[in-house]
Amino acid sequence: MTSRQRSLLVVLALANVLLCCVAPAAYLLLTQPPDQDPLQPGLDLLQSALAPPPATVGTSQPFPTLEAGWKLYTVPSDSFAIALPPGWKEFAPNPADVVAGMDAFKKKNPEFADVLETENSSVAPYIRFIGVDSAPEGMVGNFSTNVNVLHRTQPFDAPLDVYVPISLKALQDLPYVGRPIVQRRVQTLAGQAEEFRYHNTLKLLNDMNVTTANWQYVLVRGREFYVISGSTPLKQEDHYAPIFSKIAASFRWTK
Repeated sequence: MTSRQRSLLVVLALANVLLCCVAPAAYLLLTQPPDQDPLQPGLDLLQSALAPPPATVGTSQPFPTLEAGWKLYTVPSDSFAIALPPGWKEFAPNPADVVAGMDAFKKKNPEFADVLETENSSVAPYIRFIGVDSAPEGMVGNFSTNVNVLHRTQPFDAPLDVYVPISLKALQDLPYVGRPIVQRRVQTLAGQAEEFRYHNTLKLLNDMNVTTANWQYVLVRGREFYVISGSTPLKQEDHYAPIFSKIAASFRWTK
């Protein structure tokens, strides 16, 4: 795989990661007064989340078995495994490629500049897994349907219900995220996750605009914060919806 191909795959991953992983973190920092601890909003939400959530929050899905042809990929350093369908390829992200991809992405999509400047290159080490489907139906130009996993260790323990409103607020405040933003509570092999679905339009490295359908699944394990992100050309949304659901549902802890 050439350096340009690796950078392109990173740009595809960043298109997902920036919206639901980096943006909420940047949102907390950018919206706080200079003299306020940036962790305080999370602590306040943690306190408010101590009450049991209402019974109307989300729905659950049954645990799946690994289907014929699917392959389980393990990332021991981050204590998780995730399955991909037949024909998908794993791509091991290199932090240097992530930084290069981030710079290229920012040039083509200046509306992300504030978020990227806030996070700088610090997001690079946290993209822990990328999977790509090169099937013709999953491609538009040089955009391929893809999934990635981001993992960050946060400074304090917080339940999933703390991250859900932060992530939703960040998405709602981004003008390039289409409406509606649909969310629900789902079940993975690792436990409950919050699913967000939305559309957005991005400019790729070849100046081609592509409108994508996006899925993101937020999971929390103590101080460990994970986001599974998937993206496909909008015209293939119905085809890939059950596939991304199964990929997310296969996510599991390895220790």
